[in-house]
Amino acid sequence: MTYKQLKENWPVTIAMIAVNILIVFALSCPPRVTSLIDPQKKVTRAELQLELDTLIGLAEIKKADLDKQEQIRKLILENAMMMITAGAFNPLGLATALFAFYGIGTAANSAKNYAKKKIIEKANNTTNP
Repeated sequence: MTYKQLKENWPVTIAMIAVNILIVFALSCPPRVTSLIDPQKKVTRAELQLELDTLIGLAEIKKADLDKQEQIRKLILENAMMMITAGAFNPLGLATALFAFYGIGTAANSAKNYAKKKIIEKANNTTNP
């Protein structure tokens, strides 16, 4: 286009430049939203999915911990009811039960720590390829 044509068609020229700038902006910038974990950080769809998977994994760990606590509480109440109804106290049975609770708690704690470690490793591996 010559200068004369640009001078005569300046509204069309400005509109074409504006449309080209908008197209470049729309195609080059992925949509971002605030993070679920850090509200001051903006994340893309893939990063948001990773955060969601991490939060779901942590929630499942907490749910498993609650289930374990409920099972232990139920076992203690059943043993207490059995001792009350039977009227007999068995020290060896009590020691065995205490060691069983300790073993269950230790195993659950190490399983929880292992699961947390795997979730954190998965998050680090997908964000830092």
